[in-house]
Amino acid sequence: MEQNIPNTQPIVRRMCLLTVLVSSACFALMAFIFSPIYIRFASDVVYADSWWVYILYYLVEEDLLAHTVYAVCYPAAIYAVWKAGLKGAIRVPLSFALITLARFVADFFMTAVADSALPNLTDFLSFDLPYITTLYLLEMLQYALVIAITWEVKRRYLRKRAAAAAESLLESGCEDSEMPLFPFVRLVSAKNPLQLSALLMALVVFLLRFGSHQIYQLTLYTHTGYTDGLLVMVLDLFADIFVGVIFYFVALLLLSRFHRKEMGMAGRGE
Repeated sequence: MEQNIPNTQPIVRRMCLLTVLVSSACFALMAFIFSPIYIRFASDVVYADSWWVYILYYLVEEDLLAHTVYAVCYPAAIYAVWKAGLKGAIRVPLSFALITLARFVADFFMTAVADSALPNLTDFLSFDLPYITTLYLLEMLQYALVIAITWEVKRRYLRKRAAAAAESLLESGCEDSEMPLFPFVRLVSAKNPLQLSALLMALVVFLLRFGSHQIYQLTLYTHTGYTDGLLVMVLDLFADIFVGVIFYFVALLLLSRFHRKEMGMAGRGE
């Protein structure tokens, strides 16, 4: 159920520009600056325990910088899909997918430069290419789930409004006066479809982070007979929950900001 309002393309352009700028800037910093520096000094016993190497570890290995990108680009995709529909907003996910692909290609070559050697063709085809492809597809799966959830929430919302309008419970073409989309009146509300989209987005991020940590512990146990221990697993769980909560509230702030910007431009006749 798509609604492609003619005046939504300026919104899509702004969300696309935001996605391109944030993702390209952060991914470039990670691929060309932070990751090579971390690889160089993490294996050096003189610097390995330095505080700034630990910061680089969290930025690179724990994907803190990548999650900064997701925290901005996911709400941008939600807003674009909500306003323009899936087809109308297609340039936003396409831009993100292409920049993410470029990130993995750049990561591969910069790692090879840091190691001062490219892998031979056999190693590349048997290990590097499948590994990079798997990581890329997992990132795209997470992004696609966020978009699919938003589209489904919107579809159900529009269907309910249409049914209510047919029963004369709503005026045709008007927002639900009991639960307007903006401003957000509660911190958490499953009745507001945009907040529900943000909440489900945060849940997807939490579940995939939690799942990846469990897969790592299972793989570690399979190969060594040990795990990192219950304390580390509990700390990882709390960290995953914290990331999910942060994603939700950042999404609320950004969605509200996008709406205010849209209203301001509409008021100026832009």
